[in-house]
Amino acid sequence: MIRARSALAALDQAAKRMQNPLVLVNSLSLLEAQASSEIENIVTTTDELFRFAEQAVTDSASAETRETLRYRAALFTGMRAIQKRPISVNTAIEVCRRIHDREIRVRDLPGTIIWNAQAVKSRVVV
Repeated sequence: MIRARSALAALDQAAKRMQNPLVLVNSLSLLEAQASSEIENIVTTTDELFRFAEQAVTDSASAETRETLRYRAALFTGMRAIQKRPISVNTAIEVCRRIHDREIRVRDLPGTIIWNAQAVKSRVVV
């Protein structure tokens, strides 16, 4: 943990010296999305990702590139969600909607109850 903290502190200092630290954030998120997509055998090139990263993705981008960019968008969707509220099933649903670019329905059968046995008073009926 000490090494991780030191590495984060060094990264923080380096980012503060950068003229535009968003370049780093955008690059890292693209590379992470690319690596995550490759696990699912969705392969695209770094060149194509960077070419379409900051513009509206059109049909000229490959299906793999479009999906990988949705992974990146989902990462930011999740980050924004947990800044507003604690992580929850709804956070996962929002992220999955972004990745798959469609409506995702989870536990929406009438009468489905999600609750914590330790805190029965905090029952949530979906």
